[in-house]
Amino acid sequence: MDQWSELISKCRQLLDFLMSRENELIAARPVAGSLPEVKQQQLSHEDWKNRLESKTSEFEHTITTGRFLLEKEGADRRLSSSSCDKSSESKAAIKNIRRHIRLLNQKWVELHNKSERWQNQLTSTDRVLNDVTNLVNIAVTQLDDTESSLQSWGSVGDCPIADLPRQLTMAKALKRKNDETGEVLNKLNSLLKNQEYSEGPVATETTRIVSQLLIRQVKAEKSLNRRLSELEGMNSSLVPEVGVLLSDSVSRPYERATTPSGIPYFINHENKTTQWDHPRMVTLLAQLSKFNTTKFSAYRTAQKLRKVQQFLGLSSVALKDVIQTCKEHGVVTEHGEDIIEVNIMIECLRELFEHQADESGASDMSVSLSIDLSLNWLLNVYDLGRQGQIRTLSFQVGLVVMCKGAVEDKFNYLLSCLADESSMIDEQKLSLLLTDCIQIPRQLGELNSFGGSNVKPSVDSCLQQAKGQALSVVASFSNG
Repeated sequence: MDQWSELISKCRQLLDFLMSRENELIAARPVAGSLPEVKQQQLSHEDWKNRLESKTSEFEHTITTGRFLLEKEGADRRLSSSSCDKSSESKAAIKNIRRHIRLLNQKWVELHNKSERWQNQLTSTDRVLNDVTNLVNIAVTQLDDTESSLQSWGSVGDCPIADLPRQLTMAKALKRKNDETGEVLNKLNSLLKNQEYSEGPVATETTRIVSQLLIRQVKAEKSLNRRLSELEGMNSSLVPEVGVLLSDSVSRPYERATTPSGIPYFINHENKTTQWDHPRMVTLLAQLSKFNTTKFSAYRTAQKLRKVQQFLGLSSVALKDVIQTCKEHGVVTEHGEDIIEVNIMIECLRELFEHQADESGASDMSVSLSIDLSLNWLLNVYDLGRQGQIRTLSFQVGLVVMCKGAVEDKFNYLLSCLADESSMIDEQKLSLLLTDCIQIPRQLGELNSFGGSNVKPSVDSCLQQAKGQALSVVASFSNG
């Protein structure tokens, strides 16, 4: 009987312990609404679980002992000649032990289940608040950059006429960036309204910050729309000038026309058809087929590249002039996905070929033809769907590959366009560069000769040399 009494006492102690832990678990609710508070709740719950688990061996011993005594008592009763051999006191003690053991086991399991649910709530809220914090940081950074750019730009009325196309492209790029900020804020609002992540509301301060960011984003959108409207109005006066210049690039029965986005196309009045390709580009593409008889792909591709380079007039355009022109027109690659539109491409090509014409004495007819053919080539390589814009990096790759200059200098410039302040290029940017490069042999019908369109093996090979880290431009390329 003493053993039974001791067991019941131990069960009651453990039940009191479990009740105390359950009250602590209830007091810890609800889930907090800020990331630091949720982190603290997670730490507190870890401590709570450690204190609960410290009783595991004691709990298991008590349950095992109780079940052993109950089994032993059952065996003794079966061996006994009469149930009357056991006193009513013994029966009551056995019943009491059975009830305590069952209750103890039930409470232990229930408390662990409640602990797991609480842990899942904390983990889920931690995840969403991490997302909220990251999105807030992204939105703040983007809006700071947008507002800084808007403040640094002068009024449209003070903008030089020659700089209008560049200003227009910059404004459109900034508007796209501000639209992305709007999408971030919309996602933030969805997260803040979604209560499946937390029993409690998200911190009021976070909601207030998001509301302020939304006000700033809408204000920036209005400023950008106003600036774009003014720039487009002023820039429209430049379109006839460019149109007159480039209309000379074709002769009858062809006529050069443009889409509303400024993309050139050509009308054949003789057979009443239209086409994207300049008539001379059609001739060039037909002439390239004669090189298909060359057996080795490297020689064959080189012959085609040289033919295109000379046909476009880029064989006389120096690399240093390409670099300078891109710099003057703000054609820079900051993130790899920057966009350049047709009007800026034309302005860059115009400056390049007019400069080359001044040095060589070429005619205006040659200039307009080289501009149109080079634009046609770039759009064929990088804008088959004729959207009227390509990546800035694509424009730089297309010009640099085809212009006059040493291969090593071309490598250095293209890599510098994507390298960070430490002259390093990560996997994503290297993939972008190689993808743009491989589009040129694709246009020449030589894609399969260079491993197809999948650049990943080449990227992996480069990164293996860097042992999986970002690639050093100087170490990996400049020095061979």
